[in-house]
Amino acid sequence: RKISNRLPLLIIAGTILILLSGVGMMIATRGVFDTFLWFRIKMILVLLVILNAILFGRRQNTKLNSLLVLEHPEDKLLTRIRKGLNRFHITQLVLFAIIFLLSTFKFN
Repeated sequence: RKISNRLPLLIIAGTILILLSGVGMMIATRGVFDTFLWFRIKMILVLLVILNAILFGRRQNTKLNSLLVLEHPEDKLLTRIRKGLNRFHITQLVLFAIIFLLSTFKFN
């Protein structure tokens, strides 16, 4: 649990790095990629990944941490949180897969 509590710092650092690399790519190419539809869709999906992590992932993680403190958490709560975390991770995985496909198969 101590290690997983430090994980948000790595996630924030990775997110900042991804955003800076995108801005750097736009500066280096003088905005050439901005004219492509695949790039615009990809940027929207990257924002959805970030929003999903902030809005849903953080909430599920907070609930899980509060239950881990208890000695005997309720099974219903654990099941509900597990389903919420599964939904969150599947959504993130699907968004990342679509982003990867958009990066690989570029179209106009």
